This record gives sequence, structure tokens and C-alpha cells, in this order.
Amino acid sequence: MMSEDGGKWDRVEIERSYYRNEGDYVGDDNTLRCGECHDEKESWWGGLPSERECKCMLERAEAKKQKAIVGHRRHECFENSRVLYECTFGTVDCTAPEMQKVKRYADNFQEMFSGGMGLKLWGANGNGKTTAAACIANAWNEIADGAFMTSFGRILSEVFSIKDKSEYFDELVSYPLLIIDDLGAERSSEYAQEIVFNVIDGRYRTGKPLIVTTNLTLDEIKNPADMRHARIYDRLLEMCIPIHFAGPSRRREIQKQKIETMRTLLEGDGDE
Repeated sequence: MMSEDGGKWDRVEIERSYYRNEGDYVGDDNTLRCGECHDEKESWWGGLPSERECKCMLERAEAKKQKAIVGHRRHECFENSRVLYECTFGTVDCTAPEMQKVKRYADNFQEMFSGGMGLKLWGANGNGKTTAAACIANAWNEIADGAFMTSFGRILSEVFSIKDKSEYFDELVSYPLLIIDDLGAERSSEYAQEIVFNVIDGRYRTGKPLIVTTNLTLDEIKNPADMRHARIYDRLLEMCIPIHFAGPSRRREIQKQKIETMRTLLEGDGDE
């Protein structure tokens, strides 16, 4: 039922409005209002009401859109690795000193990137280097596009059959943030070392940050065995700030916990 000026419904009709959600109410101006942000939820055209997106509806729509964008960035970054996709500073334990340093790096992207400074995360197997690198990538994914995480093993596999290798390298080193996992695990052939050098040197020339994880010790990088490794490691020492990941293997501890959980399930409650 229309009001006398033909511009609004009366309060009874508004209270029955299809657009009304729990908590919404009729305002003093006789319009349907959102119970959260108190913004109008109706617009009028030709004397008839239609739904109007209130402020909180617009904010939720924008948040949903941003979540989808970030999700797409993560898939592109990790090439659909679900484990790395889930690694963020909000979901992993950041109490260790090395994780605190990594988080401070991510908190200061602008200053680090302006100086082209990356990180070299080094330490024994399983103590969180890859997880930390993925957290950095996802922190970047939250604010911008163009983080990419791979390994030299994967690079060597992909580049082997490519005729125009220069185009592949140009694309690889052009990402705003490039992360390479497990440096030193690749083959030590002359061909493999040349590929590694081309990637690191190409990245060096862009002036963009590079993050690597490695089991190599800082002493091994500072004192390489030969000239092939020396020219690679010299670049790394210039580009990347070293962070040592110490302590016991987190991977081994997680696996131990899983085994204990499975054993408990298999044994049941102890009844015969």
C-alpha cells in the first residue's frame, strides 16, 4: 500500500518486505534499513521499491571478491600445491626467532623491495624453511600480484625441452617476488649449474628480490668448492640476507605426532 505521496510503502508493507533480513528495521523515514550498518536497503524507481545494497553488503561483496583474487594468486604462485597454499603467518607457529625475522621482512616489503633485498633461509631438513618462504609469498599475495615459488629441480625439468630458453628465463625472473626452494638439491652437472646461474644472475640484473631456501650451510656458500659454484653463491651473498633455521626437524615432529594419533586409533580404548 502506497503512502500519500506515492513514494514509499507504509510500515506494514515494509516490515513484510522480501528484502528484509533478521535485524533489519523500519527507520523514522519509513524506509527499510540494515540492522548492521543502518544504511537504506531499498531504492525507489517509478514509485516501486527494489533492493539497494547497503554499506555492509557492499563490504562483504568486496571481501568475497578480494578473497577470490587472493585465492587465484595463491594457485598461480604455488602451481596448485595445497600445502603451501595454506601457509600464512596466521596459521603457522611464528614464535621462533627465525620466523619473527621472516615476518618482519614481510611486514616491511616496501623497504626490502626498494633495495632489491631478498632472503636466504638455510638450515637442516624439515625445520620450516619452505613453510616460512610460503608464508612470505602469501603475505605478498594479500597485497599484490606476482609472487611465484618453484625449485631448481622443477626449473631444470621444464627448461630441458624448451627451444627458446631465453624467453622462459625472462618470464621467470620478471616476477615481483621470486622464491626458489631447495637450492643445492639439483644435479651438479655443468649444464645444471649453468641453468642455476642464469636464473640467479638474471634475477640479480632485474634488481628484484629473490628468496631461496637451502640445506647448504653459510660456510659452504661463503667457501664454494669450485668457480662454477662461486659465481652463483657470490650473487646470493650480495642479494640475500641469511637467516638460519635451527632446532629439531619440525617435519619429523609432525610425522611423529601423526603416527602416535594413528596408533591410538588402531589400538582403540584398550578393551579386549
